[in-house]
Amino acid sequence: YKRQVLMFQSRFVALRRWVLGRPVFVVALLALAARAVVATVLNVSDTWSLAPDAGQYLAIAEAASDGRIEAFWPGYGESLYRSTWAYTGQIVGLFEIFGPFRSLGQAVSVVYGAVAAAATTALALRVVRRPFALGAGLIVAFTPSQVLWSSVVLRESLIWAVLAVAGLILSRLRAASNQRSVFIVVAGLGLAYLVLVHLRSQ
Repeated sequence: YKRQVLMFQSRFVALRRWVLGRPVFVVALLALAARAVVATVLNVSDTWSLAPDAGQYLAIAEAASDGRIEAFWPGYGESLYRSTWAYTGQIVGLFEIFGPFRSLGQAVSVVYGAVAAAATTALALRVVRRPFALGAGLIVAFTPSQVLWSSVVLRESLIWAVLAVAGLILSRLRAASNQRSVFIVVAGLGLAYLVLVHLRSQ
């Protein structure tokens, strides 16, 4: 019995060391898995009531991929598509290649949800110890609202991802930074800003 306990303890210590050695990867993997499971369940069960707006994004993306967005929803359809182009444009591209499948739109959100969790972990690593950074990432990875909104076809997951990456970029700017690093940070923040403008113009 003692041998089994010692073996379990040694495996637990080894697993803990492995997880803390690569917290960004672990959080990204867990976040991706959680969202993929929820997205699959919602898709297979044909559940729409948890995020009715997802149908709107899918309809606009499908109409845009067919070149009939003005006929489909005169005025507002084109306006919504342009104001959320950084997100819906990716779905339109996937629809043009593979066809208008709900799962493709969900996959986009799932990936960005995992990116948001991973970037949060990476940002936390710059200010707190590894266990706390892992905890911060796991909060983003498993908070129910975070999981749900990044398992359906909504732009929120990309907004979170861009903000987290912008924070990570900004954290790399130090008082002793050289001109090249300052240029990279400014360019990165400028790109993040442009993406946000085409996600949430408010």
